[in-house]
Amino acid sequence: MNRRYALIWLLALATTVFAQSTTETPNQRLRQLENYLQEQGLIKMTDHKPNASKTKKRHNRGGQLTTPPKQAVIDSIRTVFTDLSKEARESHQYEKHFNGNDTLEYALVFSDTEAVNFTYKKNDANQARGLYTHTYEKEEVKPSDAIAAKQWRIDIRSMNTMRYGSRTVTPDFYLELRGDTLHSYLPYLGQAQVSPTLSPSIGLNFDKPVLKYKESKPKSNKYTQIDIDVRTQEDSYHYMIQIYDSGEATIRVRSLNRDPISFDGTMTISQ
Repeated sequence: MNRRYALIWLLALATTVFAQSTTETPNQRLRQLENYLQEQGLIKMTDHKPNASKTKKRHNRGGQLTTPPKQAVIDSIRTVFTDLSKEARESHQYEKHFNGNDTLEYALVFSDTEAVNFTYKKNDANQARGLYTHTYEKEEVKPSDAIAAKQWRIDIRSMNTMRYGSRTVTPDFYLELRGDTLHSYLPYLGQAQVSPTLSPSIGLNFDKPVLKYKESKPKSNKYTQIDIDVRTQEDSYHYMIQIYDSGEATIRVRSLNRDPISFDGTMTISQ
């Protein structure tokens, strides 16, 4: 019974978080929805600029949903879209439930520069597929400004290993700094020496407070170097990050118990 009441309390809390006052902008509440989806493990969020050569300010933020969520999660999402539709310039909400098949389609247009879509389909075999996208325009921020604010993210495109050469990676891996917390979601390929009493993760996956932080600028003045130390239950890590003015970035990771590894990627701005 205690677990049941705890679950009910957590779901009520999630719904309360979404039901913010009308003084909060749709963009802020949509970010809360995105964070909620990430916490549920339903969706991998990305932030990129389609047709960047034509529209540098336009961003797509979203991801795919491939695991059937609990009904309470769908109810929470429905509550958010119903609430946000009151502030949308255009609103489309469609639901169909027939013979075990569920179809949900939500589309909200807030302005000429901001819109959001969510589609979800589940069949009678409990197979699910969904897509969430938040399209918006925002002012471009220089990498140096993001570094100074300690609000940035590097989307990874390749890794360079000590034993297995270079490998391309899927676009959902990233390294993100939000204030004094490092969010590391990076793949790993190499040799690890870990105590059998621990259960090491395959990748470099954790959210940990920054123990040491240092910024420096080389004589060439072409990039900013950031050194970050963090510690998990399994190991201690040193991240050396070089971010160029163009936004291109290199990450080198050293630890006590693993082979070193490095990554190449592109910096985006955390909101």
